[in-house]
Amino acid sequence: MSLRESHQSFQSVRPNQALHRTAICAWGFALEFLLFICQFVAVGELGSFGVKAIAMSYHCPSCQRVLYNRRLSQCGFCGEDIPENLRFTPEEIAALDRETAELEEQRKQREREAEEARRAEGGDTGVDFSAFT
Repeated sequence: MSLRESHQSFQSVRPNQALHRTAICAWGFALEFLLFICQFVAVGELGSFGVKAIAMSYHCPSCQRVLYNRRLSQCGFCGEDIPENLRFTPEEIAALDRETAELEEQRKQREREAEEARRAEGGDTGVDFSAFT
């Protein structure tokens, strides 16, 4: 059987399996990359708040995949329980929630200031975009 024939045979039996596998791999890579970026942001922004943020990755002991959310009690990939020493403590979660709330408030304040500046410059369109924030 030639390579072309085997490829056609595979496509006729499972036409979307290769695409599905590729999508899963791409999604896993995207999650791991997001975790990688978030760790560097956490070291820079959360270090001043006394939160233990170390630029390293944490892996599931069962499937060895990167733990993309250390607040969860189970691995997002295999569903196995994550040991407590790999999860955030309640204090760390509270500190992260406070930091997130502070950053969100700062973002809203910047948006309000930008909107006021646009109105002061005469750039008011008369459309209220507050429902989208």
